[in-house]
Amino acid sequence: MRHPVRMRAPAAESDRLPGMTADASPAEPAAAAETTPPLPVVIGVSIVLGAVIGLMFLGFEWLVNHGDTWIWDDVFNTGEERWVVVPLAIGLSIIYSFIVHLLGQRRIIPIQLSIVEDLGKPLERAPLSGVAVILVVGAASLLAGASLGPEAALAAGSIALGTWCAFRFNFGSAGELLVLTALTALLVAFFGSLVPLLIPPLILFQRTRKIPIPALVPPTLAGLAAYGTVYLIRGAVSGYGSIPSGTSANAEDYLIALALGVCGVGVGYGMRTAIKLFTGPAKQIGERVHWAWAAAIFGLVLGILYLIGGPTIEFSGSEGSKMLVSDTAYGTAALAGIVVMKLLATGWSLSTGYRGGLVFPSVFAGVALSMFVASLFGDTAGPGLMIGSIAGVLVEMTSPALGVIMLLSLVPSELLPLALAGAAGAILPHAIKSRLHPKPPAPASA
Repeated sequence: MRHPVRMRAPAAESDRLPGMTADASPAEPAAAAETTPPLPVVIGVSIVLGAVIGLMFLGFEWLVNHGDTWIWDDVFNTGEERWVVVPLAIGLSIIYSFIVHLLGQRRIIPIQLSIVEDLGKPLERAPLSGVAVILVVGAASLLAGASLGPEAALAAGSIALGTWCAFRFNFGSAGELLVLTALTALLVAFFGSLVPLLIPPLILFQRTRKIPIPALVPPTLAGLAAYGTVYLIRGAVSGYGSIPSGTSANAEDYLIALALGVCGVGVGYGMRTAIKLFTGPAKQIGERVHWAWAAAIFGLVLGILYLIGGPTIEFSGSEGSKMLVSDTAYGTAALAGIVVMKLLATGWSLSTGYRGGLVFPSVFAGVALSMFVASLFGDTAGPGLMIGSIAGVLVEMTSPALGVIMLLSLVPSELLPLALAGAAGAILPHAIKSRLHPKPPAPASA
């Protein structure tokens, strides 16, 4: 961490935890040793932090899922009265903007496609109330109908909580590691899987070109604490959603997964294009129009997209994926239209300042793509179709490594080899692009 932090008392060198700095000078290790807390303190904070984040995930998930159902279905009955989605989206968008302004925030903010983008940034001291602000704004956004998932608000809240703990308990140079620990715990709870424990060694290796084993202790303990907390409360560990993919695969499925992984990248690129397309106009509206009128316009467009696209494209896509799979009445053209409308709704939501993530919108797009291909080629079916499509979209919308880890977190254990085949197909276009258009070498330092 780059802010000087006063420590309470020195501890033995063997009890210290290494930081994450990749380019430390010879004088920095001694300073790090003076500002890194004893290992027992790190372990205790990590376990408590993981348990708290597990509870935070459960509470936020309950609020968003039940709140969406209560507002959009029970109170306003948008499932039956479809036209109501337009005025409802307008009204909730205005309420959302009011909450954002009341909390001293801005609605239109820089777009982040990956939930790990904040890692590695200089840590800044902030009050614990900042965590609550992030969660309130995120919940208000999702309840207002954003075509996004809850992981972005949860990840930001977890990072803020980890940062607060780093300053509160004088973590010094290990502060960035505690932030990574908090995010890891959140992803374990969110996906209901221990696979995200692979993220810390991956990021540490990317930063330092080595994997210091002591540095893996905090994220592992926090992840296990979050996992155990969810298990103790639910009696089982289930994340926010899953992939409706079946449980068995044959040789043909591996080839299909490989091919659909490539196709899924194209859909992911379409989502990126939609975000870029809407970002400029949304920013201009936000700057030139009173915030209430801007909110009304943002909600109006989202409501029209929901009215045209139907109930399946609404919200994160977690429930929409199940609705798509359970309804076999969709034709080829309808499925193609659903894919396009979901990309537009997600791109518009993110561009107009709704807070949310892209994991389950990407999963939904992959599911819809797989059903479109199955409808186009009637004799094509099986888990390879769906997993390959989802792999392509996830990899394109995050990064090859992170997308693969997220995919492996979502699929049943017996389909992990099939998921790797889909991931290989998703990574293939990126590998070809890197070979054809290599990045120029970094300029030599003077």
